[in-house]
Amino acid sequence: GSNLLLAFFVAAISAALFSDVFDVLVEAGLSRGEAFLALSSDAWVEKNSKVLASIGFEGNDAIVALLMSRLFLMNIGLAVFNMLPVPPLDGSRVLPLAWQEKLSRYTLIVFIALIAVINFAGEVLAVPIFFLADALLGFWSFIF
Repeated sequence: GSNLLLAFFVAAISAALFSDVFDVLVEAGLSRGEAFLALSSDAWVEKNSKVLASIGFEGNDAIVALLMSRLFLMNIGLAVFNMLPVPPLDGSRVLPLAWQEKLSRYTLIVFIALIAVINFAGEVLAVPIFFLADALLGFWSFIF
């Protein structure tokens, strides 16, 4: 919950500060979550510096956007990761008690498998992360 709350506030601040940048990037075909991720990449910002400068995004704006986007996506990612129904993560407490007991016997094996999934199939976790990112940024962009 704390990760989502922090991401919620970071999204509000970012939407207020960078709504015009998000609008331009959304028109270019990116979702708001992808646009925020793009702003967290030094290489992407440098590659598109002319377009960003044309809308007044340069200098300290880039540093603030980089910090905000990384903070936002990190907290969304941690929230999604913690809610996976795998012990010892918090999401395992949502499972029925009988399943929790069975999975607790295999905690080490399940945790190693989870690490392998994250390393080799991280795109699976990207789907809910970008969904939440788009929803939060879309909400605040509607207001600002």
